[in-house]
Formats: sequence, C-alpha cells, structure tokens
Amino acid sequence: MNPINSILKYRIHLFASFFLILYFTLRSFKDYAESDLILISLSLTSLTAFVYLYNKATDIKEDSLNRKKDAADRKYSGRIITASIIFLLLPMPYLIYFDIELLMLYLAAAFVGYSYSSSIRIGGLSIRLKEVFIIKNTSSAIVWSSVIVGTHIILRGNFRLFDLINFIVIFLIIFAVEIFWDIKDIKGDKKSGIRTIPNQLGLKWAKSIISILLLVSLLLMLKYSFPVYFIWAAILCWLFAMLAKESWSIFYYHSVIFIWIIASILNLILL
Repeated sequence: MNPINSILKYRIHLFASFFLILYFTLRSFKDYAESDLILISLSLTSLTAFVYLYNKATDIKEDSLNRKKDAADRKYSGRIITASIIFLLLPMPYLIYFDIELLMLYLAAAFVGYSYSSSIRIGGLSIRLKEVFIIKNTSSAIVWSSVIVGTHIILRGNFRLFDLINFIVIFLIIFAVEIFWDIKDIKGDKKSGIRTIPNQLGLKWAKSIISILLLVSLLLMLKYSFPVYFIWAAILCWLFAMLAKESWSIFYYHSVIFIWIIASILNLILL
C-alpha cells in the first residue's frame, strides 16, 4: 500500500472530523481573522496526520495480526513515516509566526504522539505508551483534549471554568471511542502484547465502561448547553458501541467518525 492510499483509506475522515470540530469551536473568537482560525485548525489537523500516520507505519505487526489485508506493506513504511514528518513540519513556520505558546502546545502533543508509537527511555525503563494498559487510551484522550482546549485558552489569554468542562467532556468521549475502536482488535492486540480494556477485561466490561464515560459526558453537555448535534452524536456513538462485535467490518468502527463529521457540519451550518 502506498502512502497516499494509506492516508486516504485510513485517516482522511478522522482528519476531517478533527478539523471541523476544532474550527466550529474556534469560530467564537471574533477578534481573530477567519483566515487565522482556518490556518490554526489546519495546523492542528496536520498534527493529527503526523500522529496517526506515524502510528500506522509502526503498527505493521499489530495490523498484520488483526487484518492482514489492511496491514501496511513493509516496503512502504519508510515512505509513510516520511509523509508523517512532512505533516509535522508543515505548520511550524505559521505557528512560529502566529504564536509561540501555540507552537509549544503543538510540539508537546507531537512528542506524546511519538511516544505513543515508539519507545522512549525514562531512567532505565523503555516505555511505549501504546503498550501500557489504560495509559494507551488515557494518553490519546489527554493529548487531543489538551490540544483543543489549550488552543482556546491560548487564543483567549486566560483560563475559564468552562475550559475544564470542555476538557472533561472531550476527554471522556475520546476515551470511550478509543475503547470502542479496540474492540475490533481484541485477538490481534493480545497476541502482539498490546493490553487494552476489551482484551483484558472482556467485551462486557468494555461496553459498560464506554456507557459510563458517555453517560457522564452527556450529562455535562446537557447541563452546560453544548450544541445539540454533538449531544446526538454522543448518543449514536453509545448505540454503535453497544452493538459492536469484534468480527464486524472495520468500516462499522470507522462510521463513528462520520457521525462526528455530520454533527460538526450541521453545527457549522445551522447554529
């Protein structure tokens, strides 16, 4: 599989979802030019491209166990890594020009994304975040919650209580979706030493945890008047998760991202 096909097949809808959600939330900053809000959203979306393409290139072993036909071809893994680095570097000139604090947030998130897929040494320990139980999901949820909420704080220049509510809601939803996505890879992840909630606690417990996470996020969204289409998107995510089976097509799992794309477009157009 060549790098371009890998981008289009595996991640383009995820990038679109992240861009639309981020851009929708940034539109409230009326003091900034529309072009800057779009460029900020594109810059941080480029960060997601780096993280997920790099993870794809380093996941050949896991992918070959889970879905042999979807595993990245080893001869192209170097090209996918090169593409991921290009996505990482591309926004930096703009971020340096626009705001150093935003650049620091960008680089911190990139480092965690790198550590998710590749081992880093801490003292005498070699740690790959993806292989650490619970930390796998937690690190991903914290990074993307921090990127979205941190961008708001930097642009506004101060912290508000609602930023904490936003962080918690986004964190809970991403954590739940991460667990949901792990359902499709239960056997392969276990064979390759990746400990996930579904393969360690079982499908029943995984779905129960997803239900709790999404229920808390829904209660917070209702209390603090979040956009109605995001509320419905969370409800649909819960429904998809409750019906999920490991044997079902990968496209079923990817459809959750399309739910958020549709919700984001509706919010942009109608609210």
